[in-house]
Amino acid sequence: MQVEELTNLQMEETPAWTAAEKIGREKALEETRAFIGHEIKSAIGPLRLAAKLLYKSLGQPEINKDKLIAYTQQILDQTVVAYDVVNRYNDLTKPLAPILRPADVNKLLAENLDAVHKACADKNIEIVRQPGHIPKVPVDRELLTQALWNVLWNAIEAMERGGKLTVATHQGGNQVVVTISDTGRGFKPEHLDRVFEVGFTTKLGKQGVGLGLALARRIIADAHNGQITIANNHNGAGATVSIKLPITNKEASDGK
Repeated sequence: MQVEELTNLQMEETPAWTAAEKIGREKALEETRAFIGHEIKSAIGPLRLAAKLLYKSLGQPEINKDKLIAYTQQILDQTVVAYDVVNRYNDLTKPLAPILRPADVNKLLAENLDAVHKACADKNIEIVRQPGHIPKVPVDRELLTQALWNVLWNAIEAMERGGKLTVATHQGGNQVVVTISDTGRGFKPEHLDRVFEVGFTTKLGKQGVGLGLALARRIIADAHNGQITIANNHNGAGATVSIKLPITNKEASDGK
């Protein structure tokens, strides 16, 4: 993957850029490059270390089979991590070609919640389902499922010591609104405008973060002409992601 692919995706030229916008654009570009470099090094570093240990062990007069097996397993495991890094960037940068057909968003959410049920139970997270009476919405099932999955996992990861995951839907005018709320740590006010940026994360020391919400925003906004926002909860516990999907879409397929 080329860095240019990501930057072209995020920062296509517009007719007029103010000086402040150009500075912000260049800053975002540098942050993106730094994030990509960090993620790749994080994936390759342990792989290189395990390979060096394996090489050193093979040169010993007496070969310890258990060590060889352990180092080989580390290499195999870290290779999976490295592939995951590449796949996540491919997901973020590949062209979107949505096929929009009427779908039951409540059903898509239910399928996602069923998939994360065990993870929530293991972390002592209560799932609260509040499906509203909503019409079908023209969506790309695969893309929207991916976006919902990313938002749900972001909420789950925010609740390190248990909590409540509340997922609700309702119709607001000509839109279907999905809200996904957690009771985690929430965000600092100065971070709220950046949570959908590529590479932005408050999960220090953890690999594989900083892309999920960025990809979700791209899927919702670019593939579905929708909106996605995030705000801290008024009671001071956690945050809520709101997704708005238009009930009608000019680009929707008739299913033929």
